[in-house]
This record gives sequence, structure tokens and C-alpha cells, in this order.
Amino acid sequence: AGWAARARSPQALAYTQHTNTHMRASACLSYAQRGPLFSRLQPAVPPAEEWARHGGELASELCGGAAATAAAPEELGTAAAARIFHLYLPLYFWCLGRARQAPTGRAVGIGISAPQGCGKTTLVDTLVGRFAADGLVCAAASFDDFYLTHEAQRELAAAHPTNRLLELRGNAGSHDVALGTATLRALLDREAEVAVPRYDKAAHGGRGDRAPEEAWHVQRDPVDVLLFEGWMAGFAPA
Repeated sequence: AGWAARARSPQALAYTQHTNTHMRASACLSYAQRGPLFSRLQPAVPPAEEWARHGGELASELCGGAAATAAAPEELGTAAAARIFHLYLPLYFWCLGRARQAPTGRAVGIGISAPQGCGKTTLVDTLVGRFAADGLVCAAASFDDFYLTHEAQRELAAAHPTNRLLELRGNAGSHDVALGTATLRALLDREAEVAVPRYDKAAHGGRGDRAPEEAWHVQRDPVDVLLFEGWMAGFAPA
């Protein structure tokens, strides 16, 4: 499907109610072209109107009333403009291209890898919203969702008393691989009513524990895109 054939679901239409309609398409594309990620979109660069539509919506969400009448990215301020047009939208359009190439009947899975504390979750939340604006269902999961239970982590540490990397959660080996595999496979197979675990990092004095099942997120609808974020996404076992 081409850009003009974009699905317009009720969720997507709801986003248009808050769109900044003043953004000039040519100004948005010109600003985006100066960013470091723009070349990665070649040769399928989205049309200028898509940069303006998504850029206007993000500006309204991130900058509030100050963005309501901005006609060009520069009017949002350097930091906000770069965040929207040099980071969020190039990444979104790249992901959208992969989603449109997915085989029929299966979701596309995309890993988001970056150091801890640098904004992976904020980025993923933004991408989920952009997919919704284009009528696509996007689910998000984190490596953190699949940590071992508190008791299982204690047992792992006791079984390897000389390995400090397994003493606490966080490193490879401290995840429930079977649970993660089953959950991700169900989402990628576009199953409905998939329960996605949640992890409570504050439990047991900060040592953490898996949240009770009633606190898990249930993905009601089959997904088109699955974003899986974690600091070691894409790492290959040694």
C-alpha cells in the first residue's frame, strides 16, 4: 500500500482533531533532510505532507499550545524540532516501511536497543502513537517484562555464587526465556487477548519481582507491529 492508501481507523481520525494544520509541508521536509537519519529512508522517502501531518501532531503533543500556530519546525525551538524531525519521525517512517513489507497474517517485530536511561521507553511510546495515527495496531514489550520472579532469581544466584553477573536481575541469564518466547510468538502471530507480563522493580526493597497476573497488560487486538525494547536487543550469544 502506498502513502495515499493509509488506513484511517477511528483511532487515526481522533488524532487528526489535534493536528497542527499550520505546518508547511515543504518546510518540514527541508528540515528533516538536514537530519542524520534521513538518508536511511532512501529511496522510499515519505512525501512532504506526511512529515507535516505527523510533525504537527507531535508538536501539539510535545510542545502544547506553543506549537499550535508554528508554520515551520524552527519555530518550535531547536531541541523540539530536532527531536521530532531528526529522531522520532525518521525512526517512525523507517519502522512503517518495515511494517508494510510484513507477510500477510503476521506482525513485524522490531527491536529497539540503546543504553539504559537514554529514553527507549519514551521513544517506543511515541512510535506506538504514530502507528495509531496511521490506523495500525502497535504493541510494545520490554526485556524487563520477562525478568525471572524474585524467588527464581534468588535460586539462580545461589546456584552460581561466584558469578556476580547473576546475583541480581538485569544481565543475560536473568530472564524467563520460555515466557518471553511464548509471549512474543503469540503477538507476532497476531493472536488476540495476549497477556504481556509486567515487572515490579520496587518489590522486595528494590530487588524486584514479577507483577501478579491481574496487573499484566492484555493486548486485546491482533497487532500489526511489535516493538521490543531493551539495552541488549540484537546482541548475539558469545
